[in-house]
Amino acid sequence: MTVAMDCFAAELAGPLRHVALAARALGGGLAAPPRARLPAGGTEVTGHRDYAPGDDIRQVDWNICARHDELVVKQYRGQADWCFYVLVDVSASMQLGRPPKSEVARRAAAALVYVALDQMARVTVLAVTDRVVGRSPAVRHTGRFATLLRFLERLEPTEAQTDLRASALQFIHSTQRPGPTAVISDFYDPGGFEAALELLRHSGCEPRPVRIYDPCEAAPPWLGETELVDVESGQRWQLVITRRDLQRYKRLMEEHDRAVAHYAARYRLRWTQIPVDGVTAEDVLMRAVGLRWRR
Repeated sequence: MTVAMDCFAAELAGPLRHVALAARALGGGLAAPPRARLPAGGTEVTGHRDYAPGDDIRQVDWNICARHDELVVKQYRGQADWCFYVLVDVSASMQLGRPPKSEVARRAAAALVYVALDQMARVTVLAVTDRVVGRSPAVRHTGRFATLLRFLERLEPTEAQTDLRASALQFIHSTQRPGPTAVISDFYDPGGFEAALELLRHSGCEPRPVRIYDPCEAAPPWLGETELVDVESGQRWQLVITRRDLQRYKRLMEEHDRAVAHYAARYRLRWTQIPVDGVTAEDVLMRAVGLRWRR
């Protein structure tokens, strides 16, 4: 690891363990395994693992405990061998914000990866823009977390445009085993983000949106003669912006802000959103898996 990554890993180590324990108690949050549906609503026990603080006490196998004086919890079909994917948007718009949205996205990805590994998933991280531009090896077990952390360290915003649908399509075609898929993005997609989530839903890759946003983008200090530059397309506009224009812009931003929430509610998806400022580093990790930091 580089010195920077050593510091990053050391900074995350304690909070990530706390997040993983909290997530265990709540079934994994956004990094939870898919629930296997069997006849009569049952689930099939496929094995056991040692009990850890935060595990659901109802899943303890008391028969084994009585016979061998060992505290173990049951593992179910769907938990023993399942895949979890994290798509991280590295398009040009992710370089904006203070701190940059890309930095918050990497921390959110680290939290999801760690919790999914703790949930016994086989985890893969992909970098996306208007296509898949990077793919990590598939990793299992928290002992190999550093492999994915190194991949995350190398993720930087590119100059490419956002096309989540094209990225999702390429991801689906290159993935043999579907599984829950966290999509970490600001969701500023000219074609709309819904098409990408629809593709994931219908391919068995349950989408779990993680929206990274900068509150300042909803209230820009624009008024009068202004030059606007699209950071992704490079297109420029010379405009005279009025207060009415600003009000309309704010309404459109509010609609975008609500769009991900409405989509997730409609299809009962696990989702979360994280601002780039006003939250601690620990809270970013907790929010990434759908929890809140409690001191």
